[in-house]
Amino acid sequence: MAYLAGAVTAIIGLLIFGGAWSAGAITYGAAAGLAGTAGLVLLFGAFARGRFQIVSPAAAVMSGVVPVAWGLLSGEEPRALTYAGLIIAPAGIWLLAGGTASLPKPDDTKPLLLGLGAGIG
Repeated sequence: MAYLAGAVTAIIGLLIFGGAWSAGAITYGAAAGLAGTAGLVLLFGAFARGRFQIVSPAAAVMSGVVPVAWGLLSGEEPRALTYAGLIIAPAGIWLLAGGTASLPKPDDTKPLLLGLGAGIG
């Protein structure tokens, strides 16, 4: 329902503010919607199978890594603030995981992979 509401809102906004329909824009929008839906399915599946302390940081890390990697691969030059974020991100991940130094348990492998997949989506 959220995606349907978003689509209706986007169409109304397009009609009010103008813009151009293009096959590329529709394709990218559809791909983004499918990726977001897959990410949510993977995230909820990971939450159902594993500890939030493992799943949440994994998803958060990947959701930050993907746009930075895309930008670097596209030839963008990150600003100093981006580098600062990359440097302090491990501390944030550690805090999200509960501030412990313990490694994931063998039972956490599948939820961890699902969380990584959710972050990519």
